[in-house]
Amino acid sequence: MADPRTPPAGAGAIHACSIVARNYLPQARVLAASWARHHPESRLELLVLDDTDGTVDDRDEEFAAVVPGDLPLDPATWQEMAFIYDVTELATAVKPALLELLRRRHGGAVAYIDPDIQLFARLDQVAELAASHPIVLTPHMLDPMDDDGLRPSEHDILGCGVYNLGFICVGDGSEPFLEWWGRRLRRYAIVDFRSSLFTDQRWVDFVPGYFDFVALRSPAHNVAYWNLPQRMLHQQGGHWYVGDEPLVFFHFSGYQPDRPWAVSKHLGPEARVLFSERPDVLALCRAYDAQLRSAGFGEDASGYAYNRLPNGTTVDHRMRRIYRSGLLYRKSFDDAPPPLPFSREGADRVVAWLNAPSAEFEGAAPQSRYLEAVWRERADLKLSYPDVHGADSADFNSWVRTFGRVEEEIPPEMVLGTDGTAPHPWAEPGSLRPGITVAGYFRGELGMGEAARSVLAAVEATPIEHATVVVNRTFSRQDHPHDRAEGPFDLDTAIAVVNADQVAMFQSAVGPGFFAGRRTVGFWSWELEEFPEEMAIAATRFDELWANSHFAAAALRTRTDRPVFVYPLTVAPTSPTPAEPLPVVPPDRFVFLFMFDYLSVFERKNPLGVIEAFRRAFGPGQGPVLVIKSINGDLRRLDRERVLLAAADHPDVVVIDEYVGRSERDALMHRADAYVSLHRAEGFGLTMAEAMMSGKPVIATGYSGNLDFMTEANSFLVPYTMSEVPAGCDPYPPGTPWADPDLDAAALLMRQVVDEPALAASKAAEAAGDIARSHGLPVAASFVRERYAALTADHRAATAPAIRAPVPVSRRLIRGVIHRLTRMLRGIERRI
Repeated sequence: MADPRTPPAGAGAIHACSIVARNYLPQARVLAASWARHHPESRLELLVLDDTDGTVDDRDEEFAAVVPGDLPLDPATWQEMAFIYDVTELATAVKPALLELLRRRHGGAVAYIDPDIQLFARLDQVAELAASHPIVLTPHMLDPMDDDGLRPSEHDILGCGVYNLGFICVGDGSEPFLEWWGRRLRRYAIVDFRSSLFTDQRWVDFVPGYFDFVALRSPAHNVAYWNLPQRMLHQQGGHWYVGDEPLVFFHFSGYQPDRPWAVSKHLGPEARVLFSERPDVLALCRAYDAQLRSAGFGEDASGYAYNRLPNGTTVDHRMRRIYRSGLLYRKSFDDAPPPLPFSREGADRVVAWLNAPSAEFEGAAPQSRYLEAVWRERADLKLSYPDVHGADSADFNSWVRTFGRVEEEIPPEMVLGTDGTAPHPWAEPGSLRPGITVAGYFRGELGMGEAARSVLAAVEATPIEHATVVVNRTFSRQDHPHDRAEGPFDLDTAIAVVNADQVAMFQSAVGPGFFAGRRTVGFWSWELEEFPEEMAIAATRFDELWANSHFAAAALRTRTDRPVFVYPLTVAPTSPTPAEPLPVVPPDRFVFLFMFDYLSVFERKNPLGVIEAFRRAFGPGQGPVLVIKSINGDLRRLDRERVLLAAADHPDVVVIDEYVGRSERDALMHRADAYVSLHRAEGFGLTMAEAMMSGKPVIATGYSGNLDFMTEANSFLVPYTMSEVPAGCDPYPPGTPWADPDLDAAALLMRQVVDEPALAASKAAEAAGDIARSHGLPVAASFVRERYAALTADHRAATAPAIRAPVPVSRRLIRGVIHRLTRMLRGIERRI
């Protein structure tokens, strides 16, 4: 009987390898299993870049582990490469060394295969080509691509390289190529499109001119997101095919199981390939997803070892680039060589080297290598501190300590110790007159734009002289009517309706004169129980803060000593004579409505929860319709894809993603029979309040800012459990508490609103009266009058500096400890 590990007659021997960091071991296991299934005669060999403590045991694995010390690289070169490159760059930079190692071990053909590839057939065609050519490459594309604004485009491929180096096979005669390629990748495997560099790939564009090679033009090899538009997949007899050819291997480049709505993270918002349009790709990725989870995806929370020095210093991208420049250009400037970083002594020396000035720079007070790089990256800093190594050095360092450390995420080990010309003619402090200037997104179609318009309306309802300043630095559409001229610029009180994380941008936009000598108010919205300490420094620019709810105010008070007051945000009634509703809304069905902005953090707004609750409440054709009305989905195409996929299986879910005029929006609200918000947190919840003012029953999560105006008597409150903010929800810190609404309970409340119209009408009527009493314009105008009088009476505030001392460290430290203990106790309660 023939040995099952023996390759078919005529097939050349071939070995394979791959490279991962520890967090990518599940992908490597899936690859290794597929290799073993189709090539049982050899074992995949896997280089684990950061297995510094020898924890990877290959005895029970289908791969053989390779350690960095096996590579034909001296230890000093390895340390330098591990520091100048991030994990992706390093994995590509050592590829020639790994191929050289295995060629020495085995001879014959050796294929490198990216760990996120899965084999569906043998690589016999590759082996045959490698027997007569030293290099086998696969082009990204085999056919021209339409220039239609979607990605990837031919321009993208130009930036990345003609050939995809997620796969390469080398054979006899490849030594000159591997030696040349390896030398180039010692220093030039970075991702820097402006320098025509993209890891290892751009260098291989030289191969057709330099070396003997063959391009494998089979559509069944290296199928991936960049060529999927030209390659249709289908299953037949339990096997996958590309057209008429059996699929050989699929490259799941950029596919992430924790983002299963996106074909690849690399596609971006203009994705050319969407799961909703390619069920073949969806099925393939879902099967791959299941295999990854069986292989341990998500179980290893350890970080990449070379992201931290042995002394605990976090290594950021800027440090890597500075160190690389030090290696490349030190001789040109007679500079000291950078120390080797990955020992305790070496780590301390590298930190000192980064904090020392380079010999390249001269001046009375030269900046450190690290801070000079920060200055060099930003045009506004160059304008504000042109003599950064001399007369402007102290001012620049003050900016670093006050604002730069937060804005640029400067590691504390690098902090030693921007405003351009004002766009408005702000009056000097000695010539100010009584009055209020309101600054905000008056033309912006976003929540803070509504807040700015609310504050301005309240000020206009008082006898106080007032002025406006328009802020327009936002991605949201700027079509809201606002024809009022800006200024005058000599009033003694100013209100900035701009959130904490945008205050630095705001000061840059309006100029520092906005704060000079005036009594200043910051109007902030915040949606979580805990306010980030790094944002709290912005409070030092203001005399007091106004929050849009008691929930938001409580969060702000945990991080600042500035007085915090709750502004009663006005809720205007919708138009009594709205336009016709959007034609896609059925005219004779019970309509549930939810509206949101994709830029307001998708996970927080939780439209997927609303769709799932509706699915649990009503089957197809049972009567009600759910309308999801959103904006800015074109800027968050992958999040919109999640909504479209969730809605695809229910014919009664209508998705509308577009800007509409105010009258059309009012018409949609009037057409709705009930409003639903299963948010995880809200600073206020304006759309819920508007629905209540319009006499609609509202179903909403019974948590956060909406409880300022929602009660069991006037609303249908959904119970919840506490959960934590996941990664990727900026500006919200991961691990911060927020709510997880009970979707079964929400589904029951949806049914109740439909089945008990009298109860729904009673609560809606109660809600309309409550909102009018608590959030009408007279209430807001009274609040403005009272606060202006109090601010005017405080003569100390009139001479307050533009930038004040930060909150005392001891008090902030105590509050931080209290919050960490509170979160720890919550975690214990959940586990109990």
